[in-house]
Amino acid sequence: MVAVRSGHDVDKRMGIPETSKPDNLITSPSLREEVVGTTLTLEQHWDELTMNLINVIEFEEGYRSKPYVCSEGYVTVGFGTKLYDKTGVSASDFPITVTRSIAAEWLHSEIAIKDLRLSKSMVSGVYNKLDDNRQAIIMSMAYQMGTSGLLNFRKMWLALASENYAEAAKEMLDSKWARQTPERAERHARVILGESLVDVYPNRSGK
Repeated sequence: MVAVRSGHDVDKRMGIPETSKPDNLITSPSLREEVVGTTLTLEQHWDELTMNLINVIEFEEGYRSKPYVCSEGYVTVGFGTKLYDKTGVSASDFPITVTRSIAAEWLHSEIAIKDLRLSKSMVSGVYNKLDDNRQAIIMSMAYQMGTSGLLNFRKMWLALASENYAEAAKEMLDSKWARQTPERAERHARVILGESLVDVYPNRSGK
């Protein structure tokens, strides 16, 4: 999830930036430099992979226009966008409403960031060789648990490298992540095993 934090102190009035430009939502200076310093644009991500991934995330996360506290204790809004990078903050501290279009922009921005990081990571060779369906699922996992959390699935990555998708799915399901979100993990594992996103997410086009 992308963290969106206003310039105000948490004890003062808090809200989202006035602009909806994705670059303004990148709070880490090093990450901002990483993204801005490339030719990466959101327009370049409007391919089949990105549209598939957006539909998967919308299906899994749902859309909320008002801030709420997610299961991990973070104030969240839209399609799972984290508004503050610390737990213990009340959703009432964010008296905002986020439209679906703004929430989608934030989602697109986070997808671009995750894709860039995976493409430059130690597993870039494996990630880049995956078909569109499996890449979308890997990116969905990165969106949910962060790139570092995804890279900790070392046995899954080894299995993917050797195209042993049954073993990769097994490793996915034998994890804390799967125990926390079993239905989501099961759907993701089915795609890794070879089912199409259309079959696993039949209603995704209507999201």
